[in-house]
Amino acid sequence: GVSFEYQPWFITHMASLILGASCFGAGGVAGMAYLLVNRRLHKGRPGIAGGQMPPLESLEQFGRRMTVIGFAMLTFGILTGICGMAHTKDWLLFMGDPLVILTFLMWLLYGVAVVVIGLKPQLRGRRAAWMAVCSFALLVFVFVLAGAFSRTH
Repeated sequence: GVSFEYQPWFITHMASLILGASCFGAGGVAGMAYLLVNRRLHKGRPGIAGGQMPPLESLEQFGRRMTVIGFAMLTFGILTGICGMAHTKDWLLFMGDPLVILTFLMWLLYGVAVVVIGLKPQLRGRRAAWMAVCSFALLVFVFVLAGAFSRTH
């Protein structure tokens, strides 16, 4: 059979998943930075290593944008993966794959996060930063640990 790596859908699938994961990673790093800067401000230490700290609002907005863009890319990656699976003889094999299942669950959780970001503007500050950090940890769990047990990826 032909290897997936040379199929256009697979290249698009992987590129969008990598871009989405990068956005989630950037959002998680922004969340961590927010928490560190917030902590320094509350302890009365204004600078980081003699330099200026980024504004908390900027870190929060960046994290929110990365979550929304990452979700869009993850959605596109999942859709291209589904299209690719539909063209294989053993598409049912994919449906029981731990990476496929956990990626879909992660997509649902990120979807909830995107809706909450849009509908609950009061979810800001430390709560939003913790949500970004935990979401990034979930991403690492799904792609590293579940990927190790995947039969098809």
